[in-house]
Amino acid sequence: MELDETALRRTSLAHQQRMHWELLTRALDDPSLAEVMDPYDKGIPAERRRQFIYANAWYVYLYHVHQAGLVSRDELYAALREYFQSPIFREYWEASRHMRASLDADSADARMGRMVDGLVEDIDAADTDEWWVVGTPPSD
Repeated sequence: MELDETALRRTSLAHQQRMHWELLTRALDDPSLAEVMDPYDKGIPAERRRQFIYANAWYVYLYHVHQAGLVSRDELYAALREYFQSPIFREYWEASRHMRASLDADSADARMGRMVDGLVEDIDAADTDEWWVVGTPPSD
């Protein structure tokens, strides 16, 4: 019975991820659709807001592959460390801070957000050009 629940949950999560990607690709393909779900400051140029939507798609993808057990926390951390080398990805992270503030502090989403916030702080404080060694993934 427990295995059936786990399989159903994984199937549901996979379906949700496919639907999320489908909706996002439609928004990326059609700027008028992007305006429907665009939660970013309207003072940010439309092209940059669309880039934020794309960055969010990558972030959500990484979150889901980790939640599904397809990548370890160390692998997730390494991927995020690489993504946060992008100024646009970092700008997206800052622009989406208000969205993370509304999460239940005990949720997996909020815990991952705090982990990423710590990673960004580590990257900013690092005194090395070897970004791939910056920070240590927190233990579970």
